[in-house]
Amino acid sequence: GFGKAGEEKVNQLNQVVVQRLQAWCAEAAAQFAERSLEEHIAVKPKACANTSWLLMEVNDWHRAMALLVQGRQALERLGKKGTLEDAWLLKCMGNWHTDLGHYEEGMDHLKLAKEAMEASGASGTVEYARLLRTIGKSLIGQGHVDDAMAMLKLSQDAFVQAAATKTPNYAVCLRSLGFCFGELGDLSEAMLHYSEAKAVFEMTQSTGTPSYAGLLSDMGRCKLTERELDDAMELFQQSLHAFKMAGAEKSKNFADLLHFMGVCLCEQDKSSEALKYFS
Repeated sequence: GFGKAGEEKVNQLNQVVVQRLQAWCAEAAAQFAERSLEEHIAVKPKACANTSWLLMEVNDWHRAMALLVQGRQALERLGKKGTLEDAWLLKCMGNWHTDLGHYEEGMDHLKLAKEAMEASGASGTVEYARLLRTIGKSLIGQGHVDDAMAMLKLSQDAFVQAAATKTPNYAVCLRSLGFCFGELGDLSEAMLHYSEAKAVFEMTQSTGTPSYAGLLSDMGRCKLTERELDDAMELFQQSLHAFKMAGAEKSKNFADLLHFMGVCLCEQDKSSEALKYFS
């Protein structure tokens, strides 16, 4: 074996490779889509949306939105506004706004996407279930936890209807539901949903994702609130490792995790250890 230090070095190298590949993929896809749209060559709206996702992943926000706007203009020229194809782009625009904290604009786009999907008879699909989850997540961001809970329960039903409960997206829906229960003070129900989400992530081999890392952090926060400090710290350590494996150490969720690790250590009377997490 490499030993602990060597293993860490290999992990860091892997992260750099993944990040470079991600950036290269986003660049190649974006150039192709942009060139095609400029020359009025048809680009599938799904490809347009997926390319925008890639650009958002590498924080190229301006270019992501420019591509979505061009994609919608192309659909408009074909008289296809309000169609299922338009819904892909609207959903992506909604996510763009939501991720940047523009919740109202985000919600406007997500509602238009929902209407377009319902009008196209796509309410029995996984995409529709995912859209409802995104709306629920946006409502959480705005502090409307009861509304979010209702929307996420609809999303859960839609995943069941689409026979898609063995997917990472369903795990993400369960995690969001767990978060709502936690916010409303029902920690046992929160942990039930978190545990089910964890099982689905692991069954679908999706533990190398920022979502899985964030889930472990959420579970740790529940344990921290219940004053089960050793269990909380164990989950926080697992979350820390998962964030590193996912190459997501620059995210807000990672910063939040470090803060809660510091809080947990303070509660354990280890304030000198806690300092390195607060710095």
